[in-house]
Amino acid sequence: MVVDMGRFENFGRCLAELRKDVGKSQRLAAEELSSGGDIRLGQSMLANYENGGVADPDPKVLLALSRLYKVDYMALVLELCKEKYRLPMQSETDATGVLYEARWNVFKGALRRFDNIGDIDDPSTVQRLEELQLEAKAGLVACEQMLDVRGLATWERELPKAKVFWIAALNYVDNDDKEMEDVVVENLKKSVNYTYFVRPHELKPGSAFANLRVRLEKKAGKQVGQVFGIPVEDEKLKVLNADYAIGNPFDPDGLPVGFQCIRQKGKPIYAFHVERDELFPIIAYLEGFVETAIGSELITTEQAQVLRYGNHQGTKRLREVSAS
Repeated sequence: MVVDMGRFENFGRCLAELRKDVGKSQRLAAEELSSGGDIRLGQSMLANYENGGVADPDPKVLLALSRLYKVDYMALVLELCKEKYRLPMQSETDATGVLYEARWNVFKGALRRFDNIGDIDDPSTVQRLEELQLEAKAGLVACEQMLDVRGLATWERELPKAKVFWIAALNYVDNDDKEMEDVVVENLKKSVNYTYFVRPHELKPGSAFANLRVRLEKKAGKQVGQVFGIPVEDEKLKVLNADYAIGNPFDPDGLPVGFQCIRQKGKPIYAFHVERDELFPIIAYLEGFVETAIGSELITTEQAQVLRYGNHQGTKRLREVSAS
């Protein structure tokens, strides 16, 4: 065991907070650690740990601490590795530092343990379910491009050659999330068009969507992109079973891009990238409501072209959609 005073202050602070969370003093924690097994850890050495002075903790001590503090052993190791192998950087707020922290948070989040999974609290069953849960988390992280609402806003802002966005959501966040609203305004100023597929009553003056549209257009000013509302009956919108944000649905090269959102408390919180082969049928389904809106004279044929292709009409319809 190597003592190196002050080198691992964050790890030491973590240990001290975990000890306090279980309501133990240093003296009591040291006594309990030394009361059984082959661990002998006095209060002064525990203080060294908490002051960040132990560079290479004994794995047996870490295991004993994890059991005493009722935390995952790997979570403790993770906190130590995070500090021990931190890359040199100017600041935790610069790009390198933010990415470094974000990656560690993925590991930390994956290690969160649950005493109860789906109303099952039998320890042996929970352990088995936890194994399956970790397999699912690993597969999800490895295979999916995933964003939260803030990430979705950044994607909309940065999507190359964006001309059109289609938003199909039972409860869109643009009306509640300032960052998302600001991005829509930025894009409107760049002549990007937005189409929201909403319940019919949302098109009436004074509704949430109607107010959002007025606010967006006022902030964006004149000579900019347009905001369209296409009515979809509630049950037909629910058929999608998820919310969607789609960029350039009728891209001239047949290369739309989109994310499928999952909801919590009725609002989108996370979004998963949708492969194009799965995206085409969604676009075709929504296109049917555009055609209905034209037939009902809610929008003109010219407006439909704008909401499909942007202000400069594309030369080719979406690949394979009409045929499928």
